[in-house]
Order: sequence, then C-alpha cells, then structure tokens
Amino acid sequence: MQNQIDSWKKIFQNLLTQSSQRKVVLVYPPSRLEIVNHIDTASRELDYEIERIEVFNAVKLTENPAKFLHLLENLHSEDVIIIVRHNNFMKKLQFERFFSFSSGFQASDSRVMVLHMLIEDTILTNLCDIDYMELNTYTNDLESRVKDANKLRLTTDRGTDLTFVPRRWTKMPYNFENKSKVLLLPVGQLYTAPIENETNGTIVVDRCISEFPINFMDIISFPSIKEEITLKVRNGRIVNIKGEDEASFLENICLPQVSEGGRILGEVTFGTNPTKSLLNNIGAQDVLRDTVHFGFGMNTHLGGQIKANTHWDAVINYNQDEIEILEW
Repeated sequence: MQNQIDSWKKIFQNLLTQSSQRKVVLVYPPSRLEIVNHIDTASRELDYEIERIEVFNAVKLTENPAKFLHLLENLHSEDVIIIVRHNNFMKKLQFERFFSFSSGFQASDSRVMVLHMLIEDTILTNLCDIDYMELNTYTNDLESRVKDANKLRLTTDRGTDLTFVPRRWTKMPYNFENKSKVLLLPVGQLYTAPIENETNGTIVVDRCISEFPINFMDIISFPSIKEEITLKVRNGRIVNIKGEDEASFLENICLPQVSEGGRILGEVTFGTNPTKSLLNNIGAQDVLRDTVHFGFGMNTHLGGQIKANTHWDAVINYNQDEIEILEW
C-alpha cells in the first residue's frame, strides 16, 4: 500500500506545479475505492485539501446538480478534479452535459485528471509512475520522424503490411502546460486520423482488441487473443477477416452490430509509455512503446470524418524503429 501512495505522490509532483494551496476533488464510484484511498492519502501527505464525491450509477448528477456545480464554481486553476472511472459511469450520469474531454468542466477553471476505467489499480498506478521528461523526449523524437511524411508503411514479422496517408500527428498531453485542462491517464500516445480511403494492406492482430461500445453505451467484451486475427483493409475498409475463434467472434458477434463506419480504419496510434506490461487490457496496451494500435469507427474527435455508432481498437506488437516513410 505504501508503495502505491508513494507513487501517487511522485505522479502529482511530476504533473502539477508547486502550490502552497491546492484542493483535490475525487469523483469516483464505490468500485474504485482502493485507488481512491491511495490518492487521498498521497494528497494529504502533500498537504493538499481533499474533498471526495462518491457517485452511483443509479443517480444522475444532473438531477440534483446544485452541490456539485457550487463546488465547481469555487475551484481555481491550481485545483484538480480527479475522475476515477469505472463501468462507464460518466456516460450513465450524463457528464457530457457539463464536461468535455478536451476542455474540462464548463463551470470551472480547475484542471482535470481522468483515470482509465478498464485498468486494474496497481497496473494503472505503475503506468502513471514514469519519467515524464523521458516520455516527452521520446514522443517528440518520434513525432519529428513522421510529421512531414505523406505516406507511411508499417510491417511486422507476423504479417502486418499496411500503408496509410496521415493527417497531422497529435501528441496526447502529458502535463498541464500549453493550456491543457484535461489529462487522460495513463499517458503516452502519438496519433493521427489517416485519410479514410487511402489505407490499404493487412493487419495481423496479435496483442488485443478492445471492447465494443455499441452506441457508446452497451459494451461487448472481446475475448483474449490466443490466435492471431488477420484483417484485410482495402481503401480504408475491412473487407476480409481470417483466424480462429476470435476472428469469428469479431465477424459474427461484434461487427454485425456496428454501423458501416465501424468497419473503416480511422486512427493510427503509436504508444510511447515506457512501462512494460503484457496485461491483456486495451487501456494498458494502447499506450505502450512496443505497440501500434489501429482504431476503427468514429474518429471525428481525432480530426477525421468517420461517423459511426462505435469506436474500437486493435493492438499489435510493433518495433517503432521500423517505421517506413514511402513519400515525403
């Protein structure tokens, strides 16, 4: 337990500027009590003022928002709201009425940290307790390699061979500089929304596939990948799927429930987090430095043009030193 508390103290010291007065507000469901208690203790040991708001899926914040909105209005830019997600409670509680993942809470100048809802507490802490300066250097170097490329090719020994035309590359914010109000933890991604009809080739999925949020509400959990899944992509769209049970699950259970845009490749993301983890969990896998993941479906939030009733990711092992630039 003390190791976890010490880790969160380091995380705060890395991500937050020094302040003699800071309030930390923890918003969480009862299911995440363990990590909440670690963050609470770490905050108190750093002399932060703490307020805890426990939420339940059965009660919408917007039905009785007065206390919560009053709290938001009295927070300052040095204060931090930490949202510890689980079971899609932000969607169920209609947070979108007053919160945006890009700009934070409408009624507050405070900073916001949003913790991934799918990662077990200890793994999540480990993924956040990293050398953020090293992460920044690595991500900047990777961005410099690809930012001016007009066409790229990704290949692996397993059989992936994919070409795509990127739009601009974007780094996931890793601190609150550059006017960022929201941090999604864990950090470590460089992504692009490729031109939708310019992606062609083969993806051999050997790491994991995310859950399928149908209509961004009902969740289909994807099984662990024991046998590789081969996706044939033509003009941006999945046209063929090969493999064993996992491929059948994708083709016959998941994809029949998505709109047409859910078959279109709309994201290419290189993980840049230095943590080593083989946890079969999309939240952990898609930030790791030895991966690239491909997002399918809705990508307007990433700068693309696909509208769909879902967004799902496929993660593969990848050596980022082998990125091939085909056109400048």
